[in-house]
Amino acid sequence: MSRSFKKQTLILITLFLMSFSIFAGDPSWPTADTGVAWKTSKKMFMVKKVEPIGVNTAVTITKKILDNQQFQIRLDVPINKFNSGEKGRDEAVLEILQAEKQASLIFISNPLDFDRFDQILAGKTKVIAGQLKIAGRNKQVTFELKKNGAFLDGTMKSTFTHFGIKPPSVAGGVVAKVQDDLKLLAHLKIDQLRVVVGPRPTSVPETPEENET
Repeated sequence: MSRSFKKQTLILITLFLMSFSIFAGDPSWPTADTGVAWKTSKKMFMVKKVEPIGVNTAVTITKKILDNQQFQIRLDVPINKFNSGEKGRDEAVLEILQAEKQASLIFISNPLDFDRFDQILAGKTKVIAGQLKIAGRNKQVTFELKKNGAFLDGTMKSTFTHFGIKPPSVAGGVVAKVQDDLKLLAHLKIDQLRVVVGPRPTSVPETPEENET
């Protein structure tokens, strides 16, 4: 039995033993913190479907300044800080998301200007696109956005195979199989985003040329 097969078997057995404590639905976000959560689904014995969720509030948000008053927003999400309520499941996620190759999930938005940024925070722009990097692979993704009080909530729907990750299974999927769907849920504090991006630059008035005499 190969080392890779043993590792995948251990991951799925761990997830199986914890399946009855797994809940479906939206994550319970801490009231005051920005957070990111993963959500996927798996089938047990080809019948029972469960949807584990892991929440992470150790998210770092930074800004990269570009030319022409444009900028990009970057989120760094350490994989070892996800909390699903079960230590063994969180350790299995480290294996599934290949944290040994890349310790954090990284999202970098497409270039934004201040007008679009204000529309996003006001809930008038419903999507934000960018590059998501998992296990050393960059892929273009889109988050659907919704304003939620003092927070901006986002949902990205993708698959493990889109990032070159094969969902593990046990006994050819008869015992347990992680489905090939991956969701990332973002819960971003609007005031924090404003602080990171900073104020809109003020335009410097042009100095009138002096009349020649």
